[in-house]
Amino acid sequence: MTKEPISKHIREGFSKRLTQALDARDFPRSRRNYELRVRYNSSQQAVNKWAHGTLPRIEVLCQICDDLNINLSWLVTGKGSMNDASTIDTVKFEKVVTVTENLIEELGIEVSALARSKLYNRHYNILAVDGDLNTQRIKEDLDLLGVESISKSS
Repeated sequence: MTKEPISKHIREGFSKRLTQALDARDFPRSRRNYELRVRYNSSQQAVNKWAHGTLPRIEVLCQICDDLNINLSWLVTGKGSMNDASTIDTVKFEKVVTVTENLIEELGIEVSALARSKLYNRHYNILAVDGDLNTQRIKEDLDLLGVESISKSS
């Protein structure tokens, strides 16, 4: 599976929004990188990458949002507001990501980072309300997004 690079707009925005959220929550500036490394069990290299727009692993993103009580969608895409967050169930969110990524790979399709984010958000909310993660629904949403099939040999 080839992964589409995250757009420059999202990368730059992520870095700015992360800084904004940390400042808003009085996260210490003087030892910020050290605190981030320790709190999220990450390397200095990883934390430096976050400052330049590389998104952390999904479980770290969820943990940051939970700790700072901020909206995951806002942090990643800039949509919505920082403060309209509800607690994210990391186990459920990881399940949505895993099922969606496995389905995308199985179908051999290209899906943009933004479309993936929309799928994760939608199906996390469905799972939270219905308690059911339906792969047929995800397939239907992929069709609605108009993603293109690619050959498995590419």
